[in-house]
Amino acid sequence: AGAAFDVSETAPLPESAPLWGMGEVIVAPHCAGCTHRYHECVASVVAGKVGRLRAGDDLANRVL
Repeated sequence: AGAAFDVSETAPLPESAPLWGMGEVIVAPHCAGCTHRYHECVASVVAGKVGRLRAGDDLANRVL
């Protein structure tokens, strides 16, 4: 078992944070979602939401 963190309460994560020394933990520099296709993925999500709004449908994956 393990965990991966892309964000933390304090950023950047202090060098003294115990997470750095834990072998079962991966700490990413708040960019885990960045890929060479990031803009294509975001455009697809936005296009889907605009389509649902135009159709009068509820938005998918709403965060309340």
